[in-house]
Amino acid sequence: MSVNDLGTSSIGTQKLGFEEFLLPLINPTLTWDASERRLYISDASIGYIFNDGAMTGGYENLTGLYRIKDDLKVMSPDTLIIEPVYIVTDIIDFKRRGLKSIENLNTDAISELPLFAAIDYRYNIKEDFKTTKWSPINNNGVAHIRTAGIDFRVRIKSLDSGTFNLSYIRIYHKYIDQRFTHDPRGEIDDY
Repeated sequence: MSVNDLGTSSIGTQKLGFEEFLLPLINPTLTWDASERRLYISDASIGYIFNDGAMTGGYENLTGLYRIKDDLKVMSPDTLIIEPVYIVTDIIDFKRRGLKSIENLNTDAISELPLFAAIDYRYNIKEDFKTTKWSPINNNGVAHIRTAGIDFRVRIKSLDSGTFNLSYIRIYHKYIDQRFTHDPRGEIDDY
């Protein structure tokens, strides 16, 4: 996907990525909200919001939007359903094959909404991922989740709709499988 410099007068394009999400869209509609500097991308069944180099879930079947003063009005042939905040990381293997355990994670997610975290894990690359129970992220940004596996994905969600700011997720882990490491204490990796 390419888009011009979103809101500036210079002309040009910038490769944004996100092809794996955008390619399935059929006849998408792009709507620009200049006030919030957000690009709304949607088709009849999927929607996304692009803002500051990040893409999050949005509204399906959005055909347009406009503002009356600061009040955002949307147009759609159907009732818009606002989805709760929800993100999933890409696969994390801590740059080493073999069994690892996760002790907990912390993040700097700033939100007025209560947030929860879970971890997808698997023991074999040919298996489907399983997901831990959802754990609340406390006021210090910590979620106490224990699991083991070779590959992981981190999930963060809220039960309500809204937004949050996130710049890192720190995962505390240990290497269990000694075949692949000389340091059994583990490391801390930021994503």
